[in-house]
Amino acid sequence: MDKQSKYLTSYWSLAQFTGVTDIKRKKRPPLMDLVELRKAKFPGKRVEFAASLGIVAAHLLSIERGRRTPSPALAARWIEALGPPAELAMFGPLPELEIAIKAAKHVARIEPGYYEAA
Repeated sequence: MDKQSKYLTSYWSLAQFTGVTDIKRKKRPPLMDLVELRKAKFPGKRVEFAASLGIVAAHLLSIERGRRTPSPALAARWIEALGPPAELAMFGPLPELEIAIKAAKHVARIEPGYYEAA
């Protein structure tokens, strides 16, 4: 099993575990608010900002245009680089983050005695 299919298998089993099974790749709207913040804070080239995030400029452009969804870690680095005006809500829905939150809520509902029995 290659790395990508292993990731998708674990991703979908987590999605089924949490009840989030309606994950579909939808085209996201362009992130114009983040683009404007980036241009105001980093007036240089897109390549320099992408390098500061640890990604290539093509990936940055794909996220800004709505073709790709950033990982939660990349979204956090992006917000940190842009500063206080940037918010997580500017990225729109992040399915991976929503699944992790639902899984954490599900685990919190399990009684503590359940773990002691195991």
